[in-house]
Amino acid sequence: KIIKILSQVSGMTGFCFKSGIDDICVTKDMLVEDVHFKKDWTTPQEIGRKSIEVNVSDIAAMGNVKPEYAFIGLGLPPKTSEIFIKNLYKGFKKACDKYEMAIAGGNTVKADKITISITIVGIGKEKVIKRNGAGIGDLIGVTDTFGNAGAGLALLYKYGTKHKYNKYEHFLISKQNNPKARLKEAQKISKHLTSLTDVSDGLYISVDLPRKRFRQRR
Repeated sequence: KIIKILSQVSGMTGFCFKSGIDDICVTKDMLVEDVHFKKDWTTPQEIGRKSIEVNVSDIAAMGNVKPEYAFIGLGLPPKTSEIFIKNLYKGFKKACDKYEMAIAGGNTVKADKITISITIVGIGKEKVIKRNGAGIGDLIGVTDTFGNAGAGLALLYKYGTKHKYNKYEHFLISKQNNPKARLKEAQKISKHLTSLTDVSDGLYISVDLPRKRFRQRR
């Protein structure tokens, strides 16, 4: 209900505005312990990398946009160890270095569970692709298969981390713990697209949201 109410104000996780000849694009996403990750299932560095990757994925969903700056907000329980925090930051740094992106600032507060709030600022190199640009007859395409991360999550819920997984099951779990943003793909094909979104919410929602926005546009 909360998401439905707030989506009436803004259903987007990102926004772009014009500044001179460039488009400035801003995205925001959050990860919360025991909702988006469990410390028993993954490492601090993986949590840090994942936090950046899911935000870069929102930047990639705007087309040919270069992520430039990350602002990291942390909510940490008082008993969080120093080594955990250091390794978490290593994960942030490694992912940011991958995209040649600077950690420009952030904030830290006390929280009951680990909460990570990331804001990324990027610069659009061409016309930004919006979700409501799709039209009747457009071809729908994806850059990867659906369900891998969800299958990995299901395995972790059922068996935990001490189960002896086979090679394919390890692959599925890696899709859950180590997602990769499709930034290069989006940058390469953006000029051919009418609409673009990331698919972290699944196939139905990802296709249905542009459809609804197309109907609103008509």
